[in-house]
This record gives sequence, C-alpha cells and structure tokens, in this order.
Amino acid sequence: MTTIVSRLDITQIFCDVDDFCKQWENLWQQIPLLQGITGKIRVTDHQ
Repeated sequence: MTTIVSRLDITQIFCDVDDFCKQWENLWQQIPLLQGITGKIRVTDHQ
C-alpha cells in the first residue's frame, strides 16, 4: 500500500510554487504605488 506522500513529486511541487511566486512578484511590481494615501477609507451611506 503506497501512501499519498510517496506518490507526490516534491520537485514538481517546488517548481510549481516557484513559478507561481515569480509570476506573483511580476504582477505585484506592476501595481502603481499611490502616494498621499493614509490608509483611511471613507465610507459613505448610499441610500
């Protein structure tokens, strides 16, 4: 009986995670930083 862990290809998992992180970093760097934003969000009541 083989366990699920023995069937996992650790190298493939590592490569997939690494590829994801590289793509995420590229997307993250494309987001423009907004200057002058204090972090406060104004909530308005739409009635």
